[in-house]
Amino acid sequence: MKKLFLISVFTLLMACSAKAGDFSEDMLKSPGVRASGMAGAFSAVADDYSAFYWNPAGLSLIEKASVNLFYHSVFKGTQSDFGFCAFYPGFEDIGLSAAYINTSYASSIFSKGVMYLSASAFVDKAREFSIGVNFKGVMISAKDYDLSVFVPSINAGVIYVPSYLDNKMRFAFVVNDLDTKAEWSNGAGEAVPYSARFGAAWIFDKTALAAMDMKYFSGSPGSDGFGVYLGGEKTFENEIAGNFGFRAGFAWESIYESGAALAFGFSYSRKEFKVDYAFLPDMRGFGESHKIDASWYFGELIKKEIKEEKPAIITAEKQPEEKTASVAEDAYAGVSVELSDKYVSPGVGIIRFTIKDAPYDPANTVTVLEIFDGKNILVRSLKSTGRVPGYFEWNGLDEQAAELKDGDYTARVTISADGNVLWQKTRVVSVDKTPPVFDLYLEPKIFAPGPLTVIKEMAISIDSPHKDIKSWQFVIKDDAGHTIKRLSGEGFTSKLAWNGKDALSEYAKDGGYRAQLILEDFAGNKYDASEKFLINTDRIKFSVGTENVIFTPGKDKVTVNVRFPEAQVQYWSAEITDGAGNVMAEFNNKPAGIRSVIWDGTNSRNEFVSGGRGYRLTVRVTQKSGVQTEQKSLIQADLPEFKATGIKLILAAVKFPAGDVSIPIEEYAFLNQAADAVKQYAKGYYVFVRGFSTDSSDPEKNLKLSIDRARQVADYLSDGQGIPSENIYIVGYGDGEFADVSVKEAAPAKGNRVEVELLTE
Repeated sequence: MKKLFLISVFTLLMACSAKAGDFSEDMLKSPGVRASGMAGAFSAVADDYSAFYWNPAGLSLIEKASVNLFYHSVFKGTQSDFGFCAFYPGFEDIGLSAAYINTSYASSIFSKGVMYLSASAFVDKAREFSIGVNFKGVMISAKDYDLSVFVPSINAGVIYVPSYLDNKMRFAFVVNDLDTKAEWSNGAGEAVPYSARFGAAWIFDKTALAAMDMKYFSGSPGSDGFGVYLGGEKTFENEIAGNFGFRAGFAWESIYESGAALAFGFSYSRKEFKVDYAFLPDMRGFGESHKIDASWYFGELIKKEIKEEKPAIITAEKQPEEKTASVAEDAYAGVSVELSDKYVSPGVGIIRFTIKDAPYDPANTVTVLEIFDGKNILVRSLKSTGRVPGYFEWNGLDEQAAELKDGDYTARVTISADGNVLWQKTRVVSVDKTPPVFDLYLEPKIFAPGPLTVIKEMAISIDSPHKDIKSWQFVIKDDAGHTIKRLSGEGFTSKLAWNGKDALSEYAKDGGYRAQLILEDFAGNKYDASEKFLINTDRIKFSVGTENVIFTPGKDKVTVNVRFPEAQVQYWSAEITDGAGNVMAEFNNKPAGIRSVIWDGTNSRNEFVSGGRGYRLTVRVTQKSGVQTEQKSLIQADLPEFKATGIKLILAAVKFPAGDVSIPIEEYAFLNQAADAVKQYAKGYYVFVRGFSTDSSDPEKNLKLSIDRARQVADYLSDGQGIPSENIYIVGYGDGEFADVSVKEAAPAKGNRVEVELLTE
């Protein structure tokens, strides 16, 4: 009894779930991540593998065989879908598909599997009408309970692509699950909701479209309703980087209290594969959904090859003998006309109107190509009698061989006999003789490719009101006119970049160059522009002068002066660090017009630095070419002044050989005695280490020698003799050139030595 009760409850739950859409079509439960990213506005688009679900008639629009996998995390992970689909384009106008979807629920013992077997075909020779059907089998079962159901059903759809709208508009109608019933294994039965969907899509070009669907879905009395779905997508194509697609959509369904919903999608594809992702925010209050699928394409474009089969062109010498038989009423139903291009530039290119699948004609057949302007005035007419020609060619000129004005024109091809029109088609073509004018900008104009520069690429910007571009070429030539690098691509691009390497992947040499860009539109018009630039990897020479190289913190300020050729400098920076590499102060990106900065002796916390310490000054100059050069020098904080000082005693005076910074062996005994005295007798003490040097005639070299000697002695006292390093202060005075007057006068007498002085409190 208990098991029977549970089965009854589960049956009731499943029946309720079916009314909510477990059997019927639904935007959240659908395969086809691209369609979900457009919020379900897809029945008239239906030109990828998911057409088996959205509109099986769309399978006829697909041109390559594919294998497809998809996974969905629905309602914040409470429902998971996994499935696969295999598609084959069949012969000419046929599409075949097989798919399977498995659904599991996080908080339910039920699971569902759905199988689709689908086929579609064009039903007319003009390829305007496609119909499609699929067999759908739904299997739902409960784990550990003998409760299941298998529901077979038929779905059907049609797509209409009117050729008189230049194949830019599509209309669709789909019906799902008509007169379908579910018979549960325990004997319970229920009617499966059916739905009908009407859709329309406008194809702007092969990279952009917009679509709308309207849907009616049935249910129990009072639960039927309507839905409206709007969506669009844009693809950015690039042969090198791949194709990126973006899409978004809006949906509203009347049966939900919060019926409005948004959807977003993204895709990346190359010739062999495509990956799609869709995100649907918190729809219907159940949490967000995430969807992803991947497709792999195989073989050649079977249908494309059939479509582009070249028509046989019969010359006058090979025409068969004339026939006078009457023409059957539907003999020309399968004739079509294809354009080699939509655009023509008078005197530059042509448009070829290829007439395909025309039957054998009687001798009195007349074929005419007529071109009408925007006011419906005939401006050009081409005529052929007898057998229908394979093609007409028009060069954009009128009857007087004059160039027509830019704009859209209507081209009409008519086949008639004895005054009766047998077949007629119109197409919109455009005359465009305006070259795609643009402005070209290079940055920087002085470029220094290679490891020494901070500017790794030259940026090329293209500013043009003409975006309808067929192809571009970018060429770099040296002063001798030799091409060292060539780049090319399709479509319009507003930005390019060049890393300074030639066709052999070597950095271009210093000298003058010219960058040239050529744009060609779809009518064959070309426009080119060029800019000169210079490659210069030379490093400029500059000097750094420092006032108060030896300064007293809290009293003196340090002024850093730089000198360089201003015309070649972009900006410069200065940085002051302590012995451990910590930044005390920095002055970044100073323009070339500013030649000095002032350091007030404070660190990054706005505290005055300690006396008796050395600091490193680094000045970096960045040239307009991107080359960066730097110089380093030393700054000394003079010894601090301690109040209430007790003993002041010179403990040692270490003499150094000329040009050497190593402590002589014979001097270690004096340093050891000085260190022992400090450790045994001194309390509350400081050790001042002063360095001097008169080795060189260069004051900067003397300053560096004196600092290095003082540091050697200080390191030995702390590391070798255990005197705390925080009690030791050092300063190098060199030959006194950078010191105050009293030290300057005493420095020559001190010579090449280091003095160790003890101070007690």
